[in-house]
Amino acid sequence: MPDSDMLVKIAEVLEVSIGELLGQRMYDEKDKNEITEQLIRINEQFAIKNRRSKLILKIIIGILIGFLVVNLILMVVGMISFNSYNSNTHAEVQEIKE
Repeated sequence: MPDSDMLVKIAEVLEVSIGELLGQRMYDEKDKNEITEQLIRINEQFAIKNRRSKLILKIIIGILIGFLVVNLILMVVGMISFNSYNSNTHAEVQEIKE
């Protein structure tokens, strides 16, 4: 079964209600309106849920990417510091004669 967004798009293209698209027979105009309103509410709830899920996923991915970037920067700084420490630690010992 397609998701609610796809059902709405298909129903709009075919110019039928979502209930008719799903095979439901409607005999009373009042029932059609009630069912249509319920389907609209359900569709809105699914759309909100999908947006929230996508937002949460984007936030989590952003945090992970930020964490990786910080770690890479710290590794590069550490390597540079280590290399400069190794190259500057040569000590010469001189004997002092008095």
